Amino acid sequence: MLNRRKCIRQLARGEVLFHQGDVVSSLYRLLDGIVLMRQVDSGGTVVTPHMACAGATIGFRAFVDGGVHGVSAVCATDVVLCRIPADVAAQAFSGSHPLERAFARHVAAELSETEDFVLAMTSRPVRDRLLLVFARLYRQFGCHGENGVCRLPLPLLRSDIAGLAGIARETFSRAMHALEEEGLVRLEGDCAVFPDIVSFRRQAELIQPGAWAS
Repeated sequence: MLNRRKCIRQLARGEVLFHQGDVVSSLYRLLDGIVLMRQVDSGGTVVTPHMACAGATIGFRAFVDGGVHGVSAVCATDVVLCRIPADVAAQAFSGSHPLERAFARHVAAELSETEDFVLAMTSRPVRDRLLLVFARLYRQFGCHGENGVCRLPLPLLRSDIAGLAGIARETFSRAMHALEEEGLVRLEGDCAVFPDIVSFRRQAELIQPGAWAS
């Protein structure tokens, strides 16, 4: 039944998989692209605690916890995903405990990485937060260039990068200037350029040990 009912969907940037407070209707396996999780806190501020990339499972935690999403899931790029209706997933898990455990292990690893990242965001100055976001993006999407200069074609809008760092757009500009002055990263159009990736990596590890390997 699982194979018969699952379907592949393509969504454009800006489309919403689900809103905070929605009842869980589906689980999603992200095949390509980026989905941002956004949450409105008690003060009415929108925060972005998590970025899901290809390979991530979306919606499993809410599915297990009681069926209501605690975040909104917004496509930050064009995405391709596999959608599994929640009732089908429930039947599949009830008939296969190994499958349920495999999903649980996968999601637990994702949540552990997310919690480490969020902790680093809340306990560090703005400059460090932004550096960690660029480190995370580079690990996923960066590439080595000529003469030792590495580049990151920016997969997100600058406002989304600022959101992941938990900072306002004006603060983003000031923090970027600081990173540029240190020679760690600079923006050139739709790319981030890393003149000395070894120094950048060293800084990321100083801020959050294991950041480059996670």
